[in-house]
Amino acid sequence: MSNPRRPGEDEIEDLAVLEALTFLEGAEELRENSLSEEAAAVLEAVALLPYVLEPIAPAPPTREALLEKVAGGPSPRRHDRPHGAIRTFRAPEASHSAPIPVWARALVAGLVLAVVGLTFSTLRLSRAVEHQGEEIASLTHSLEVGHREAEARNAAVLTLPSDPRLQPIPANGSRLFPLTTGSASRVHGAVFVCGEHRRWFLRLSGLEPVTSDRSYRLWFVTPSGAIPVTRLEPQAGQPLEVSADRMPPETVGIYISLESPSSALQSPDRKQVIVEGREILKV
Repeated sequence: MSNPRRPGEDEIEDLAVLEALTFLEGAEELRENSLSEEAAAVLEAVALLPYVLEPIAPAPPTREALLEKVAGGPSPRRHDRPHGAIRTFRAPEASHSAPIPVWARALVAGLVLAVVGLTFSTLRLSRAVEHQGEEIASLTHSLEVGHREAEARNAAVLTLPSDPRLQPIPANGSRLFPLTTGSASRVHGAVFVCGEHRRWFLRLSGLEPVTSDRSYRLWFVTPSGAIPVTRLEPQAGQPLEVSADRMPPETVGIYISLESPSSALQSPDRKQVIVEGREILKV
């Protein structure tokens, strides 16, 4: 059996329930306010952690409070939480880095080969330039030596003793009469004739001097006959040299005869000719 309620007990009970509910609502609001402040502080600290240290997991109470605040309900227990629901951020390690693409490897290999080829080409070009420099230096030295030798030869020519009988003669052409003998004599020489028969020069070696009753005479042979030119007086051991200003234009040969003074102006006999020059060479 139920006990009868006294008057006014229901009202007192209602007031007690209302007061308890009011207290609970205030406590819940206070609790929510404190959690909000704590969550804000934790979020601020967590936001600054990437700039100082590696991210770390918050304390379990703080984490549960954050999850409850975000989810709008009580945080699930650790044993009720799905596996891998919360993961902490870790810096990527080198072993987990993405593989290098094939095209990047090919590009790097091509660049390396290009650098190696350019290096070898540069070395070969440097060696070629050095070789050319050595050749240029050698040619320059040879040219300098040639110039010095030419200057020495010119100086030697300028210092040679001059012969007053020899003078430079301008001429458009020249002829040469080699002088020969019909025997094994050592007499040999030539007559050089300048162009247009303006001047001639005779040089003869091996002609021995003779006694006073005999003499040598030079003759120019022309189509009309032999023309006496001059007497020759050789010296022992020295070459005979004679020159004159003019030779007959129609001269075709040269004789040197050995004769007596009585027949000096007559045409020489073949027996009297000891040196003959009939071959004409153009120079």
